[in-house]
Amino acid sequence: MSTEIKTFNTPKSAQPVGPYSQAVIAGPHIFVSGQIPATAEGKLVEGSVADKTTACCEGLKNILKDAGSDIGRCVKVTVFLTSMENFAEMNSVYEKYFVHKPSRSCVAVKELPKGVPVEIEAIAQPCRDLDQLSTPPESHQSPTQEPSSSKQASEWGYRKSHQSLSKRPRIDLAPRTIHNTTPPTQKPSNATTMRLITHLPAP
Repeated sequence: MSTEIKTFNTPKSAQPVGPYSQAVIAGPHIFVSGQIPATAEGKLVEGSVADKTTACCEGLKNILKDAGSDIGRCVKVTVFLTSMENFAEMNSVYEKYFVHKPSRSCVAVKELPKGVPVEIEAIAQPCRDLDQLSTPPESHQSPTQEPSSSKQASEWGYRKSHQSLSKRPRIDLAPRTIHNTTPPTQKPSNATTMRLITHLPAP
């Protein structure tokens, strides 16, 4: 398993408002930074808490998709609210995106960046098969090529691991019958025994 850590950003989601990346790919996980209700151009989304929760989930989904994963591959989600009075309204949108019900924490905080009422972060796993990635065919590289982006690095790592597994020697555990090729020890015949007796000295 690779121990390399890669930062990842996509123009399809709101850009970071501080010294951090949209996501970090480390080992078998993708760690997505908290997403606030903002467009890819950085404009805050107006409307209800439901509308703003939708914007957070869409931003999260776009990052995961371009990083080689999917929102359905999330294993842990953390939701930050500035008021627990918005808990039910947030959940009404949240459950439509996270239908597989990953583990989750929901925390009430005093305030959030840009004065937004909700922020969502997540930890996900990459897709298991390259066929699950919604990547144009021309972006795939051969296993001998070094990846040129974080997304391709994720795909490249999975391709390499699949190849190494396919090259491992197979162990045949099926029972086998072992034939003994050594001839059995022959017992002396009666004639041989008599010849030995006749040559014994008299008592």
